[in-house]
Amino acid sequence: MCCLLASYGITTVLAQPSNSILCIDTTSGEHLEYLLNTNPRLTPNESKIVLTTNTITMEFQTNKIAKVYIVDPSTDVSETKKISGNFQLLRDYIYFSGYGGNESITMYSADGRQMMHQKTDSNGNLTLSLHDMANGTYIIKTKHQSIKIIKK
Repeated sequence: MCCLLASYGITTVLAQPSNSILCIDTTSGEHLEYLLNTNPRLTPNESKIVLTTNTITMEFQTNKIAKVYIVDPSTDVSETKKISGNFQLLRDYIYFSGYGGNESITMYSADGRQMMHQKTDSNGNLTLSLHDMANGTYIIKTKHQSIKIIKK
């Protein structure tokens, strides 16, 4: 079993079984794993996210985290499915890659209005332009994650 935790806006995360592994993928391609025998807490703090358990406290720069998820190693490997999908924000564009073909991606304003709804192409890719969007906070939802962005 694998569950995705949003890269932004996390306040608390409870681990599944005690042998679960918290995985953090960084934007530089580094993959970090932490064995969880307690319920971890992930707390955003300005430009960083703090991971706290009963044995460690780690700080990560928010812009260096690509994905945070939990893996239950007791599940048969053939049944474990890593949730795919990455996004990259460059200037006024968000590039989505590695998602499922025809996967829905929806953007909402901070007050909950749907601003945009598109689907990835057959290869799981999509480019969204933020050029015509007003400055503000937006939530982008995919099948497995929510992404908070702020356009300035």
